[in-house]
Amino acid sequence: MKESDMYPPLKLYLERLGYTVYPEIEPRTGGPRADIVAVKGDQLMIVEMKTRFGLAVMEQADHWASGGYAHQTYIAIPRRERWQVPTIAQRALELIGVGVMQVDLRANPNDINDLEEKLSWLKSLDEAAAQRSQERTQEAHQSYEDRRISICLESKTKAEANEAHQILSLLTSHHLNGPDAGGKAGGHISAHKLTMIRAEEYLAAAGDWVTPREIVDNIETHYFAHDKAASLKQALMQWGSDFCEYQVINRRGMFRIKER
Repeated sequence: MKESDMYPPLKLYLERLGYTVYPEIEPRTGGPRADIVAVKGDQLMIVEMKTRFGLAVMEQADHWASGGYAHQTYIAIPRRERWQVPTIAQRALELIGVGVMQVDLRANPNDINDLEEKLSWLKSLDEAAAQRSQERTQEAHQSYEDRRISICLESKTKAEANEAHQILSLLTSHHLNGPDAGGKAGGHISAHKLTMIRAEEYLAAAGDWVTPREIVDNIETHYFAHDKAASLKQALMQWGSDFCEYQVINRRGMFRIKER
């Protein structure tokens, strides 16, 4: 069992509640990453996933809740036959307003894979009966999926989350395509990677040689240095060689998108 196994059912559950779900979000460069950020309107929820409940995940959730990053904060753990969060831990979580979700990771007993093939023998006898059987199986399958998430401890909704704007201002459509939450292989959309994506998109649209100054004047970057153009130039020369090329033209260093 891996943390990332919990992401698909959690994503589906949150989307059905009207949230847009973003995996592996890093609000500040080099800082901690939230497993799941879910946004509905101006409300932001953070979910931290762990295969085992303990102090480590409580501390992670407390960072988001007490730091004012989220209006609601949850811990998600795999479903157990018995509620296994100690009473003293429940009291601590209630004090900081953190809730707990359980995720049922057992195989769906109403398997719809290859359903057509399984019912082929029945179709040969009675088409209508086969159709009814297929519909019942699909309904039972969906009903089971809908019940995978259970709320064991409600999160308190905070009226104010002063740092939530930091995350909301960061999120882009690129973050929707990040790696599944809970994975250990990296690949999350960091502030640096987002700057590289924006630079690549600008170069592709420009279609010709442009200076680093032109790029930073037309895209949002994560740089705080006084000379953002110099920072971008260094980053593109070090990390952008797969999508751009560099050349000195009329004594000015310039970049252009590589031909595919």
